[in-house]
Amino acid sequence: MPRDRHRRARRPGGRGAAAPRGRIDGGGDDIVLAQLMRHRLRREAVYFGIAVARGVRHDEDDLEYHRQRLAASHRLRPNPHHRPPGL
Repeated sequence: MPRDRHRRARRPGGRGAAAPRGRIDGGGDDIVLAQLMRHRLRREAVYFGIAVARGVRHDEDDLEYHRQRLAASHRLRPNPHHRPPGL
């Protein structure tokens, strides 16, 4: 008889269940998601700056994308007057 047969199966979403792959545990809190997006945008902006420092020449489409990336990062800034529930 296999050992696993006697183990209790975990219910989906029950205590100790892992979040589905690619999803933040807790359903994807908007504040956390915005911060993750801002982190990614900032990282891309840093790589853009490194490329410029190394002499990479960007065309107008690249520059426009960079401007849009910076604007999106600013739009996603958290509101300092907003406190999440429970804090």
